[in-house]
Amino acid sequence: MQKIVPEVLKRLRLSRRFSQDELATRSKIDKQTIHRLEKASNEKTREHTIQQLSRALGVEPAVLTGEKHWDDQDENNSYFLMSKLGFRISTSTHNAMHLTADRYHVKYADIVELAPFLFCWAAEASLKRRRNQLEQVELALERAQEAQSKILHLDAPDLTEFEQAIAAERESIEGKDIFGLGLSLDQHFKPEDWRDNPFAVFLDGLTETIGEDAIFDGYGYQDYPIYRVCAEEAERYTEGDKELAEHILEGHVALGDLPKDCQGLGKYKERAEWVRSKVAEFHNEMLKRL
Repeated sequence: MQKIVPEVLKRLRLSRRFSQDELATRSKIDKQTIHRLEKASNEKTREHTIQQLSRALGVEPAVLTGEKHWDDQDENNSYFLMSKLGFRISTSTHNAMHLTADRYHVKYADIVELAPFLFCWAAEASLKRRRNQLEQVELALERAQEAQSKILHLDAPDLTEFEQAIAAERESIEGKDIFGLGLSLDQHFKPEDWRDNPFAVFLDGLTETIGEDAIFDGYGYQDYPIYRVCAEEAERYTEGDKELAEHILEGHVALGDLPKDCQGLGKYKERAEWVRSKVAEFHNEMLKRL
């Protein structure tokens, strides 16, 4: 049996903006299997599984097994657009900016100008949360060691590995390593499902205070964040068609390409038809890849 390259599978999934749940649904492969394949480099995989995943991701099976090179930077697809700042951002992020501007009646520039400040706030809040948690762990460890020292007839446990993990976390925090890149995944913390780093966990928890207006699905180490905002505004572009709105939120349709004759008040039907035509183009492109 062949082996799937974990890094390729994960980057393909994230480039399509699929959560593990969504890929499982599209491929009809168990979510736990997908999670395992993204983590285990020596996992032998049945040909049927490789075929199902390749169809869902729109690539040849040889790409998943590493026999054929794939580079998301070179792939010509609709998931990314070149920003005027000189770097690429995902189409869904472009759409999120459009939808946010519509929701709060602000200019795109207002959102971009504030982005570094808000990122800095989120990063520092995440580090502060980790610092507080670490202090609680250290205090609990100190109390446990003090209590254990009073039980003279029991051997003291070897906490060397745990203390090393604490030291690594402290160093990561002080180095402002928000993604935990300096931590060893095998020894210092276990990823919970698709949430692969401390910043992702923080952002996921943050959305609980916002409600359904913002959903954060994940953040890979070298990948872009997967999130959704302003679903209600997306539905306004589709005359309430939730399925079409999902394509906007996932970046399958670029709102920046909206023709002038579809813009302005009262153009609901025209916008919905334009979105529907773009979704059809997206599906046709996916079929070509398959």
